[in-house]
Amino acid sequence: MGAVITVCSKSPPGGRCKLYIAYADSLAGLLTMTARVVYAGTERTAEPPALVVDGRVIEPADAFMLTPEDIVAGLDGMGLSYDSGTVLARLAEVERKLMEG
Repeated sequence: MGAVITVCSKSPPGGRCKLYIAYADSLAGLLTMTARVVYAGTERTAEPPALVVDGRVIEPADAFMLTPEDIVAGLDGMGLSYDSGTVLARLAEVERKLMEG
């Protein structure tokens, strides 16, 4: 795909920031994206915590925390071609591990 996924994070990253970084790392591996993290005081496209794909912020449905479903909906809205079931399952596993951890 060649897309860039950016996490706008607080420094040091807290709970949601760590989750979004883990989401980005997982997406990068699955979808051939480049993942990067930007912190307060650097170039950002959104207030932290935020997940941004090719300049478009993916918004959480509850206005608080992104879920795997929010991310898949955001990617779908961008018209990307990918296996949404695989992405959803992988992101759900990332979320589960961080919540348990």
